[in-house]
Amino acid sequence: MASNSMEPALEDFPGLQAMGNILVPEKGGLQERMHSKYSQLPWMQEGFSVWNELLRGEGEVSRDYMNVLTELHASYPFDLIVYWGNNGAVRNLSKLLSIPSIALELGCMRSPFAETFYCDFSGVNGFSSLVQYGIPAYNSDYPLPALNGIGNRGWDQLFWPPSVEASNRPTILVPLQLMDDSNISAFSNFTSMRQFVTKVYEDLRPLNPRLIIKPHPGAKNYPWTQKDHIDCEKFCEKLDNVIWLKDFDNKISYIPLLQSVDGVVTINSSTGYEAMVVGKPVLSYGLGPFTALCFRNATEFMGAIENSNHEQVCQRRSNSLEFLYHYLCDGQTLQSSTRFLYQLNRQIGLSEAAKRGDNAFAQQMRASLSFENSPNSSFGTGLGLAQWL
Repeated sequence: MASNSMEPALEDFPGLQAMGNILVPEKGGLQERMHSKYSQLPWMQEGFSVWNELLRGEGEVSRDYMNVLTELHASYPFDLIVYWGNNGAVRNLSKLLSIPSIALELGCMRSPFAETFYCDFSGVNGFSSLVQYGIPAYNSDYPLPALNGIGNRGWDQLFWPPSVEASNRPTILVPLQLMDDSNISAFSNFTSMRQFVTKVYEDLRPLNPRLIIKPHPGAKNYPWTQKDHIDCEKFCEKLDNVIWLKDFDNKISYIPLLQSVDGVVTINSSTGYEAMVVGKPVLSYGLGPFTALCFRNATEFMGAIENSNHEQVCQRRSNSLEFLYHYLCDGQTLQSSTRFLYQLNRQIGLSEAAKRGDNAFAQQMRASLSFENSPNSSFGTGLGLAQWL
């Protein structure tokens, strides 16, 4: 972080300066030089590849980042690192100095469902501890979470008509993602959404389905992701039985859309997890905290749809709810220091258990719920959603 990058925060929150424990980089120091070196790189020409090196903890950028963190540690010998997203340099320093690090990321359940995020000592997305050590098996019956409907029309969706017309073909939802997201660049084999749709179209050909392609709402925000989606849309126009959802509104039609399809195929989008929660079979082509709960090959996925294997789908739905209560955190946690500290301590305990092996990790995970996700809390009441799905 460059020294001048603290100025807006200090203006908005002058109390930060009075706290006395905010480390402001010295002018011309390592942090400022690193900021100058990397902050102005053109994203798709240079920045994207440099960022991917940082995700993996490789290359010059990771060495520079490590130097900054080492300098910080010399000035302030911290004993825990909490960071957002993927950062391989942080993971490397954590191992080098034997300091625990805990990553934070948005969860795979979002509005109009409950807003979630998660903490993980191993990393996020494909670096998640659940990818490394497996998802423990549970024998619990958890309720569906409540809808996050106040003020955002989430409750209206329970009464909205289906988003797509009925068909005599199996209807499969294919949610697109952003081609420069780490979920795609680091944890999948795809480099574009056209490549992903081509794979889905070919793999599901024996099913003869109707594909509903749902663009990512954030694709229009950047020229490179917009171009990738436009290229994919033009490709879809040439395919039979493929529908591109235009001007789709998640705030009005998302739950009816999930209810009206027969299954979902994703790379590792949160839509895949949410579809499992409402009882739909899901095929995943990427890695993420929840993807081990999905079908992992097209043949099994098509078999579940053709044979209406409700028992297997219901089991995956049950597993997805167990995942919710033992791994994801209510978004309100970030607004409560007590709950947030509980999550950090829980992750430190899981990290220590993982050192003793997969069984110890599984036992530790099963032994505790995420603090605010207790079935006795408002998050776990399931009011509204459980009555309709």
